[in-house]
Amino acid sequence: MRVAAFETCADKDSVNGTNCSIITAAKYLDLFKRVQRRTTRMITVLEHLSYEEKRREEKRREEKRREEKRREEREKRREEKRREL
Repeated sequence: MRVAAFETCADKDSVNGTNCSIITAAKYLDLFKRVQRRTTRMITVLEHLSYEEKRREEKRREEKRREEKRREEREKRREEKRREL
């Protein structure tokens, strides 16, 4: 989940801006907590490795993440084609 840097609530159904601000702040807090947990896990896994090994592991994880994203995009396109037919 990505949250826009300056998200506004004009498009959302809200009674007033305060409720929307609270919701937006909660999204940012949730995003921050998830990033913090992931970073903490990564550090504990990699702390025994040398700098070069850490860089290799980081590159490997990034490639894996990219491949998963590509796979998801391919599946999404296939599903859209199926719906068109």
